[in-house]
Amino acid sequence: SAAERRVQHPPRALRSPCCDDDTRSRAQARRQHHQRRGLEFVHLYATGTMAADLFLGLDLSTQSMTAVVVERTGAVVARSSVNYDEELPGYKTSSGMHRAPEGDSERVTSPVSMWLEALDMVLERVGRTGVLGRVVAVSASAQQHGSVYWKAGARQQLQALGASAVAQRPLKDALAGCFACEHCPIWADSSTAEECAAMETALGGAERLA
Repeated sequence: SAAERRVQHPPRALRSPCCDDDTRSRAQARRQHHQRRGLEFVHLYATGTMAADLFLGLDLSTQSMTAVVVERTGAVVARSSVNYDEELPGYKTSSGMHRAPEGDSERVTSPVSMWLEALDMVLERVGRTGVLGRVVAVSASAQQHGSVYWKAGARQQLQALGASAVAQRPLKDALAGCFACEHCPIWADSSTAEECAAMETALGGAERLA
């Protein structure tokens, strides 16, 4: 994007005097190294930029998980994405989904452990840049109508995530047994179409319900 190009190539007046050609060459080599390992890393030349507070955004979409670290200005510092089909093939999803026809409808789900594994992957990649220690706030978004069902007692396991022994374990292992449903219905699911139609009729039809 234009904003990212401005970060990568800031005006000469904003560049730190200490950033000579050799420094920029090393930064370019580091960026290429991160890109080869699935991480886009934007090196910032502006004086004092790397000392500022940072913000982490997470997006859990139907087909991928993305983590983006930005400055207060919105400038992107680091970004990583995991495509479920390509990088987590063991779950055997198609476009991030499992589809199972059920008569005239279709049950469409995604495995919750896949989402947890993808979250670990993007955070591990972004963590290689050393910027996570400066993150002061986290925001997350997810696909519409994706439902995760927790079991009773899951709160205690969530609270234990900060313990040193638990923190070293992958999320999908640390939260094993927390979910009442391992395969979560998502927006594309139509398995309850019959029930929805019955509710619509009982409430006076589509126009009244709207």
